[in-house]
Amino acid sequence: MLLNRLSEQLLHQRNQAREIERNFKRFSDLAPGGLAILDPSGAFTYANEQWFFIAGVTKEKRQMHLPLLNTGAIDDIDKEYYAAKWVELTTKLLPITMEIRMSTPWVGDIAGSVLTIQRWMLATFSPELDDDGNLKSVMGCSTDISRIKWAEDLQDRRLREADKTRRQQNSFIDITSHEMRNPLSAIVQCADGISTSLRQYKATKDNLDPELAVLIKEGVDAAETIQLCAQHQKSIVDDILTISRLDSNLLLITPVSTKPVEVVKLGLKMFTGECQMHSIALNLEIKPSFTKLRVDSVMLDSSRLTQILINLMTNAIKFTKNEKTRAINVSISAHRNPPSQIEGLPDFEWFPSPTKSTKDDITAGEEWGPGQVLYLRFEVRDTGCGLTPAEKSNLFTRFTQASPRTHVHYGGSGLGLFISRQLAELQGGEIGAASTFGKGSTFSFYIKCRRSLNRANSIDVESQLSSDLEGNARLATNVPKSIKDHEETTLSKLLDLHSEGLLNTNDPSSYGFEEEETTAPSPIRKPSYLLPTSWHVLIVEDNLVNQKVLAAQIKKLGCTAYVANHGKEAIDFLMKTDYWADDGSEGGGMVEGDSAPEAGLSPGAQQEANLKQSLSLVLLDIEMPIMDGLTCVRKIREMEASGQVRGHVPVIAVTANARSEQVTSAKQAGMDEVMSKPFRMVQLVPMIESLLIRTRRESPEGRGEVIPMMALE
Repeated sequence: MLLNRLSEQLLHQRNQAREIERNFKRFSDLAPGGLAILDPSGAFTYANEQWFFIAGVTKEKRQMHLPLLNTGAIDDIDKEYYAAKWVELTTKLLPITMEIRMSTPWVGDIAGSVLTIQRWMLATFSPELDDDGNLKSVMGCSTDISRIKWAEDLQDRRLREADKTRRQQNSFIDITSHEMRNPLSAIVQCADGISTSLRQYKATKDNLDPELAVLIKEGVDAAETIQLCAQHQKSIVDDILTISRLDSNLLLITPVSTKPVEVVKLGLKMFTGECQMHSIALNLEIKPSFTKLRVDSVMLDSSRLTQILINLMTNAIKFTKNEKTRAINVSISAHRNPPSQIEGLPDFEWFPSPTKSTKDDITAGEEWGPGQVLYLRFEVRDTGCGLTPAEKSNLFTRFTQASPRTHVHYGGSGLGLFISRQLAELQGGEIGAASTFGKGSTFSFYIKCRRSLNRANSIDVESQLSSDLEGNARLATNVPKSIKDHEETTLSKLLDLHSEGLLNTNDPSSYGFEEEETTAPSPIRKPSYLLPTSWHVLIVEDNLVNQKVLAAQIKKLGCTAYVANHGKEAIDFLMKTDYWADDGSEGGGMVEGDSAPEAGLSPGAQQEANLKQSLSLVLLDIEMPIMDGLTCVRKIREMEASGQVRGHVPVIAVTANARSEQVTSAKQAGMDEVMSKPFRMVQLVPMIESLLIRTRRESPEGRGEVIPMMALE
């Protein structure tokens, strides 16, 4: 009886075991992934069909129960990797996961195409231990990841191709920008020289022949037109360069302590003449919220803020100048939270970019400081022609204007508002508009900033913004002849005072043109080293046209000019100057009274016997054959360090390479400052003087007068 019961129990258990085995086999056969049991050597004791299929193990090898490494299924590239991981599993007795390339290719359908690609297997192995803690077997499972790896590889290749295309595009834009800025610089300087020469000639003649007076006036008008066209072309080049930097995420926000009201005032100052000419009332309003929050100095990027304001003001003047009522009101307000709706403008709406996403707080970096977060809103309201709803929907789109009539009647490239939106969002803000056809438009934007714990100095703010205005300046309309005549007359007076040493050009206001009643600056006697007549200038430029034009402009200031065609000639010339210390003499620098060769001669022709050449500054091109400007300035720095050249040769880069990273590279090479082409002499002279003063103040006691080097590209 007992024996029968035991037999029945044993039979029942066997049946249960068979059922479990059948269920496991059915489960493993239906499983989409591979399942396997391996002994400590890695040989199969059991594996389902999917395991062998995913691994690509042939039927012959399946029956041999070999370790996976010995089946030939693993690609030679990954055999060492697999062997090392298996040793790790059997010694550390911890689970492992690995991605393995298999030797048999994967063939299948991907997006409607039959492809043959690399076979990949994702495998996880887990050790099974006996009661004594020894390795008994290994449980394995696998998944076919061939298509996933193919997709990853495809994405990686496309990213590399996109990056290559972006670099090629940036390179093309850089070259185009460089090649356009170079002739623009010569055009601007030639037009400048023509206009100044004609006006100076006219001013010296009391009884000028009427026909000659008409010809002079026509010549001046033509020169002014050239200036306006060059300025317009420069603004387009700048816009394209800005878009390229935005697309490549190369445009950075650099916060500095500044006064936002001063930024706006100085930004509007450049439009005073145009508004006066067109009888446009230009007003600036400080909203109560700004006063209530007691905003003074804040941390923001004044250059990017100025660029947006200039774009909006340019459009406002363009669309208001021909209207019966002509007024532009600019306002600034402050808020603790992002502004929502604009008071009094129910139809106002923000225009976020389609790709805008929630980004990290831009003001969280250390450079912003710990001050309170504020949102500054700026508004430009005009009484212009206004926009229809359909035209309004086209705003802020790249290369798109409100309507076809916009380009026909008003011109423009359709880039200004697109760039403004990108710049506003880059600063943690938004931009939007409200408009009624026939009544005018309101454009408003806000940016995120922080209170500054260091109060900004007004003089420093004005000095800092002067370069911003130069870089972003553009004209909405042709400047009126009455205003241009006044500016040119005043400019001639300023240049005369400057050549006589009676004008302090280091004061930014010295070049400001406000109204007709603006009084001339009080004469201030300059030290001799700041007089252009005492300057000896070496121009290093491979472009003969630019070389000739710049030499003529330099000589017109009263300077002595030399020319060189590349950096090697510049080094050779430097060895003939009183900066060269190889003769073992002490001291150095520019010695007053030194004789100089005739202006315009090349360094190779300077064979003054046993006399050191006087040298005040060097204008150094960057892109040149034989030796470029960056290599040249590095060589000069090396000679300074070795003692071959006495002291420090100051360097300013005046370059057509205008990208921020190119500017940084120039400074890292040894340039002290950077100015972008095209430029005018009234911009160049104050920069030279400022550098002369700074380097003279910083030079060691007993050092001769300084030698500023200016890199020109």
